[in-house]
Amino acid sequence: MEELPQLDGVTNFRELGGLRTRDGRRVRTRALFRSSHWGRASDADVGIQAQLGIGVVLDFRSAHDIDLEGPDRLAPGVECIALPTGDPASANDVRTLIKEGNLETLHEHFGGDRAHAYMRQGAAAMVKERNDSFAGFLQHLAKPDCPAALFHCSAGKDRAGWAASCVLIALGVELDDVIDHYLVSNDTYDPFKQGVWSDKNAELAALLEPLAKVRPEYAEASIAAACEEWGDLDHYFRDGLGLTDAMREQLRRNWLEG
Repeated sequence: MEELPQLDGVTNFRELGGLRTRDGRRVRTRALFRSSHWGRASDADVGIQAQLGIGVVLDFRSAHDIDLEGPDRLAPGVECIALPTGDPASANDVRTLIKEGNLETLHEHFGGDRAHAYMRQGAAAMVKERNDSFAGFLQHLAKPDCPAALFHCSAGKDRAGWAASCVLIALGVELDDVIDHYLVSNDTYDPFKQGVWSDKNAELAALLEPLAKVRPEYAEASIAAACEEWGDLDHYFRDGLGLTDAMREQLRRNWLEG
């Protein structure tokens, strides 16, 4: 596929298009996008958003996130759907701790394997405790008239990562390919570009690396939580997220080609 344009103030901008489903179809290209927040988007970024024909933005950030990062800068006429969801990577308000720069406190919270463990626990809790947000996400994408859509959280890797996994699984993409797509954030998310922390402190960056990266075990923890709570992923979609058979079929009509 042709690469997406590079953005000035937005990181982790990519699409779901091109992934193959088990029945041989593919996710539509230039139709379903994901990214970090657009609070620092440049005028040129907003212009690219318009050029791509994005008609709706689904924002998983909390009110606290928006206070810190700013509201999205959107092209005229773009609808914004708020789906506030807690961030697994913001335990103990890590962004405040980072700004304070107290490495001793950060080591207490995230040293050793504590950062990895927290992210795994957060990935599981997000599925069990905030299924309302992901239900709203999938149900909106299943509307017959849904336009090209962009969804995001703060970094575009955790909450948006599970959202992407949900829609891809619901469309019939193999789990291995879903997780591979999830892991691409390790190449496309730039915390320095987003102003999360400065690259001047190598110790800080190394300490918080498990929060800035994604791991297969994070995605696996989310999938395991859905199966543990609802029996399997099909029941998670149906009973946990309220995705009826008719909605799931409409989801396929909206976002698959071939």
